[in-house]
Amino acid sequence: MSAFDKQQLAPRTKEVAEATEPMLYLSNTRGVYADVLNGRRTICQSCPSLVLGLDGVLTLNGKTTRSFLVKAGTRMQLTAMKPCHVAIVLLDIGDIDYATVAGSMCAGTPALFHDYKYETALIHTITDALESRVSITEMIKGLLRVISLPPQQKQMALIDAGVSGLLAFIRLNPAVELPLKSIAKVESMTIQALEARFYQATGLTIEAYQWWRRLFETIYHFRDGISLNKAIVKGGFHSTARFKQHLVIHFGKESLHLMHQRSNIVMNRFGKTL
Repeated sequence: MSAFDKQQLAPRTKEVAEATEPMLYLSNTRGVYADVLNGRRTICQSCPSLVLGLDGVLTLNGKTTRSFLVKAGTRMQLTAMKPCHVAIVLLDIGDIDYATVAGSMCAGTPALFHDYKYETALIHTITDALESRVSITEMIKGLLRVISLPPQQKQMALIDAGVSGLLAFIRLNPAVELPLKSIAKVESMTIQALEARFYQATGLTIEAYQWWRRLFETIYHFRDGISLNKAIVKGGFHSTARFKQHLVIHFGKESLHLMHQRSNIVMNRFGKTL
């Protein structure tokens, strides 16, 4: 795509162009967060992320362009010189989503790729979905078609069985304190070896992934209609301050507005393939 195309590609609807409130789509393993970036923001995702400037260029860790692929656990410093709609595609944990997308991008560093080959199609898919407020299933299916990603269960089969089991346990029991000693014993290894194996497969510490799933669980219960305080307890956080801290770490302080607008959160907790 030419430099002119990169600068001129814009949202195709007035509604998206004027939208300022954050939107969050979350399925069981993937999702999309979108809002307006004006200035600088520092975030860190507990999953691989494809970052897109929907109507302008972004600067991420010193590189300026329209699309970036970032490894899980990488600290991102995002900057927009003027207000820009941004979408962060939250990819499945592990290396398969990352490797699939990276194959269609330019290499920067081992943790950062840029200029996604199909960014135009992906930006149109996301802006159309945001404008029409589609279901989470349709949103993620649209992303999978553009990116050509495999269903989640196929990816899990490619991850070490012990790590796969631990990921599944955390997804189902995010608020439970992990019995790491017992799990390590079953796997015939030390806790340190188990943690190292998990990090090698996912790019995250076990604790970081657990906090991400607790964030997911809390948002799910809140979106389901209960009070934020009750959702926080169900999700495994010990305080509102801790929950908000993790929300800001992952998406930025603008995401706090989601706690005042439930309709801007679209979720499907039990999607089997997404």
